[in-house]
Amino acid sequence: MTSYRCGDIIIIKKYIFGGWYKEPECINAWDFETDTLPEEKTEMKEYSGGEVREEAVYQETILYAKWEIDPEGSENQ
Repeated sequence: MTSYRCGDIIIIKKYIFGGWYKEPECINAWDFETDTLPEEKTEMKEYSGGEVREEAVYQETILYAKWEIDPEGSENQ
């Protein structure tokens, strides 16, 4: 909720959640039914002492939340 003061009137704007998006500009919505996360990959890592282990490597996935002003949520007080 954001509020602004204009003289003796306070305007309060309420926001509604507009969904999850693939980029900060909120152009392409993430579809939880069809979009997928990158595949998990594994790598062999050698540690000091000669120990070799297989480790999972994950690629970062970022989703961006879109917030819109609720047209019915503005209130004057």
